[in-house]
Amino acid sequence: MKLLWHYTVDVHIPDILRCGYVDVARLYLAPGEKPVAWFSANQFWERTVRKLVCKTLGEASPPWGLEEMFSHGVHGVRIGVLPEAAPLGWTALRAQANIPSKMVRTLLRVAQQWGANPWDWYGSLTPVPAEQWQATEMWNGDEWTPFTYDNTRQELRIKELRTDDRLARAGTRISQ
Repeated sequence: MKLLWHYTVDVHIPDILRCGYVDVARLYLAPGEKPVAWFSANQFWERTVRKLVCKTLGEASPPWGLEEMFSHGVHGVRIGVLPEAAPLGWTALRAQANIPSKMVRTLLRVAQQWGANPWDWYGSLTPVPAEQWQATEMWNGDEWTPFTYDNTRQELRIKELRTDDRLARAGTRISQ
């Protein structure tokens, strides 16, 4: 069975791992709208995650894709869950989370602009605890690979990192 993935970037992972769950997104909610823990059925990368990089780095430049983020030392990270952990598909999610029509149109426009597929979007109206996680992986420049987190040093460590000259400066450890 294919997993659903919560895609994010490395700067968010220490907080997710410390709290022990993928939380619901509480920012920018309209009155009456319910927060959602977002997941994607896309098995490679959820293209809407790129907006996180712009906010995280404070950049006004066009949003970066997965490879462009990696070349700047920002690592894509994903947490995989079974479908029952994020059971609401796009249609059910819109209705049950009371996402306003204007926001739905905005999400659809952004999805089209960035090449994402809303039918890949799934979610939960409650946080998804670590007990339901099936995999935690980081993009190493070539493929998704499992990672570990050192609580003492607050560092992520991945097994292998692509080593060509352009990407070697990204390093094998990411400190918060």
